[in-house]
Amino acid sequence: MAELNKLTDFKRRLIDELDKNCRQSNAQIAKRLKVGKNVVNYRLNSLIKEQIITGFYSVVDIAKLGYFGIRLYLKLRFATKKKEQEILNSLVKSNVTWWVGSIDGDYDIGIVVRVKEINDFYNFWDHFSKLYHRYMGKSTIHVHKATHEYSSSFFSVEGRKISYAGFVEHAQLSKKEKLVLSTLAEQSRMPIVEIAQKTGISTIAVKNIISRLVKRGIIKAFKLKLNYDKLGLTLYKINFSLNDFSKKAEMLSYTNNHSNVLFVDESIGFADFEVSFLVENYARFKEILNNYKSKFSDSIADVNYFVYSKIHKIKYFED
Repeated sequence: MAELNKLTDFKRRLIDELDKNCRQSNAQIAKRLKVGKNVVNYRLNSLIKEQIITGFYSVVDIAKLGYFGIRLYLKLRFATKKKEQEILNSLVKSNVTWWVGSIDGDYDIGIVVRVKEINDFYNFWDHFSKLYHRYMGKSTIHVHKATHEYSSSFFSVEGRKISYAGFVEHAQLSKKEKLVLSTLAEQSRMPIVEIAQKTGISTIAVKNIISRLVKRGIIKAFKLKLNYDKLGLTLYKINFSLNDFSKKAEMLSYTNNHSNVLFVDESIGFADFEVSFLVENYARFKEILNNYKSKFSDSIADVNYFVYSKIHKIKYFED
């Protein structure tokens, strides 16, 4: 296992650069890191071969396209490991889920479904329930309003925050734009020439489409997928219930400057303040949690947490 503290300084900086913008060319990264392009090529291939980097994806502001998220936490019952994997595979293959994760805690699975109206979610939930109702224990369903995502930086907290999925708009995309966006959603580092070959769109048109999608704020970032287990890291999700809503802005400001934060979620019908931290061990997590309890002791009414043991899918857009 290539744990975080065993990674070379250069590999850490390479991961940082890729997570800030993985569409940078190797030559651009080499220039920023002051090394030769061949060094970047070799180290990047090494990180992929070691399965520390498992993929690349685009952060898409689905609200600009008229979508909003419905999040579901599900506890399974009577499900063997084989059946649980079947259920996860079904959720990953769905063209309406954009997040699927396994949970250790009060629930077993967490998903977010991308919909334009509540009936879209009903159709998804009805179909899923007919297939797997026998294995479904308790569940919670709530509206996912917005997310603040942060780069998994190992060196600096500056410029890490990406906010998206806020107010619903209705930006129109052409067929070609949808093809390019769907491709970038799960393969954000794919070269323009390969995107052109896959979609049947000219290289010049692909380049212009990507520029437009970024300029319009539809694509918010190009990021990488990390294997947290390989790095000896664990993703904890903390859910705070508050008795003083006026402190939410202060809590967000405090969180923005935290080196371990990865996500802050805003939802309706669940916790009042939801934050996810990527940490090296349980002791570090408890230290973070206790710091929140101490700093916001008058505002926190209740708190619970769980672990995302594995993220199976991150794909914000699918045509």
